[in-house]
Amino acid sequence: MLRKCTLIMFLLLFSGIEVVTAATDSDSKRKTFTQRIDELEAKQENILKGASKQDERLAALEKKLKAFESKSIPAENAEELNSKVSELEDKVLQLEQSVSIKPQLKRKLSSNVTNKATKLRASVKPLQAKLPERRVKSIAANLLDVNTIQSSASALAPALVLGIDVDYTFVSSYLWHGYDLFDDVAAHQPSVNIVFGDSGFSFNYWTSYAGASGTTTTSTVDGTEFDYTAAYECSLFGGPATTEIAANYIYYDFPSMPTKAGDAQELGVGFIWPNLLGGVLVPSYYTGKIWESRSNSTLGSHYGGWIHVFGLGCDVDAGGTTLSLSSDLTYNAGYGGATTEYDWSHATFGISTSFEIGDLAISPGLFYQVSMEDTVNTEDELMFSISTTYSF
Repeated sequence: MLRKCTLIMFLLLFSGIEVVTAATDSDSKRKTFTQRIDELEAKQENILKGASKQDERLAALEKKLKAFESKSIPAENAEELNSKVSELEDKVLQLEQSVSIKPQLKRKLSSNVTNKATKLRASVKPLQAKLPERRVKSIAANLLDVNTIQSSASALAPALVLGIDVDYTFVSSYLWHGYDLFDDVAAHQPSVNIVFGDSGFSFNYWTSYAGASGTTTTSTVDGTEFDYTAAYECSLFGGPATTEIAANYIYYDFPSMPTKAGDAQELGVGFIWPNLLGGVLVPSYYTGKIWESRSNSTLGSHYGGWIHVFGLGCDVDAGGTTLSLSSDLTYNAGYGGATTEYDWSHATFGISTSFEIGDLAISPGLFYQVSMEDTVNTEDELMFSISTTYSF
């Protein structure tokens, strides 16, 4: 009996503990869910507040951006851009002097730089109205960083070991220092020019073949000509006094004539002052001495003499096309003929341009000669030429 009572009391006690424990667990779970709901609501509120702040920050940034874009470029920045364009021109000129550049490429480079500089200056005013200040400074720093350009060119210079130009030129008449050699007959004149890196030395092989057109009274049977020219170019001084010098030796070979009877040789030197007149007009001077190659030459014992050529040229931008205007005045002191009078022989005026078709450079030109000495030429001349050049 006692054992039964004890067992019943133990069961009742255990049941009570289990009920209390179940109630306690239910309250705990209820409290946990409530806390989680509160935390989620708090997080949601924080997210909403953060989104609101992001909207405010975005609106503020958009406002600042509009205000910033409405600013125009200060005048001093436009002047700075112009200054850097001029600096670029000066640096390119220095590069031309320090790195051997083939003459036709040098003229093309100078022309391109002038065109680009003109376009850059013309674009300053539109930039003032459209671009923010920091964008213009970025353009000036990256596009016109002449030091970077110079260092890049210097790094490339060692690779310019050998430059080769293959050229074909057609002329409506063969005019040589005022002389009309074929009397209004056209000529075909292919040539090859080799430049030896940055050494300043070059070699040119030039040929001339008489054409079939024209109304000549002069024989062209012996008119085939091969010229061999060795030249050296360098530049001295700097700034306005910059002087480009080119010295040359020419051997005139007429292969159709026996035993070199009509061959001749020439030594000459030319000077160009690209900055002397502000870079707009470019003066030049060439003098050369010619003489017969052998003592019993058919050219005669008094064939040799001097020539002096004074030139003036400029490049003109004609709507994106560069026109090269040239003029020269020649004093002949017995050059090219035993009977040639010592006098001002002729003046020449020309206009030419150059453009590219694929890898070819096409250079047409028109020239007019005013003849002043009858022992050189008895009539004025109009001559058309066109050259096609391929550069390796």
